[in-house]
Amino acid sequence: MNKFLAHEPGFDKAAFQDVRADGKDNVIFFAPDVQMIDLADPPGFLHRAQAAYFRYQGFDAVIITIHLAWTDKEQRAKERELLTNVVRQALEADPDVIIAGDFNTTEEPGDTILGLANALGLEILMPENTTIDTTYAGNNYDYILVSPDLFNEEALNDCRIVVFDDEQIASKVSDHRPVIAGFRTDLAYSDWPPSIQDPFAASANTAMIGRP
Repeated sequence: MNKFLAHEPGFDKAAFQDVRADGKDNVIFFAPDVQMIDLADPPGFLHRAQAAYFRYQGFDAVIITIHLAWTDKEQRAKERELLTNVVRQALEADPDVIIAGDFNTTEEPGDTILGLANALGLEILMPENTTIDTTYAGNNYDYILVSPDLFNEEALNDCRIVVFDDEQIASKVSDHRPVIAGFRTDLAYSDWPPSIQDPFAASANTAMIGRP
């Protein structure tokens, strides 16, 4: 994480509170002009989830990045249940919530992305190029889910899966393709500053304030 920040001028801070010996972590990187509060890690995930509250102009939201268990179906089912409480807690902090990452859904009954989104009360930002898979192995595991308030106000209709010109090199960096989305930043949508405490602090770590 530190090496990435040192070599990538587009980012200057990250939401990352713990280091696991097994490397099963997630990180959220932020650009210099984005304000953020690093929230406590939602507990119970095999790959540690990361959470932050951020603002850029009038766009502010709780963002949580996840990597649900892959081969362990029972663990993934447990983590899907955990997300219900995570989303509830996040919505207590702000009506705008983003859950993004690798959901490892098999699309079998009880393990679909639509079923999970419905259970969480969230909307799926569907990529415009749905014929492209998010992994080079031919799977669709990566999604961006958002709360209804964010979906109706800030979300733009431009979510897409990134396809690189040189996919041979890109696939050596990651076996997944990035999924990106745009959002409106009108000041009319601002809920900042947050008036409540870290929603995950009671069950995890203490929140830290990132550089403005």
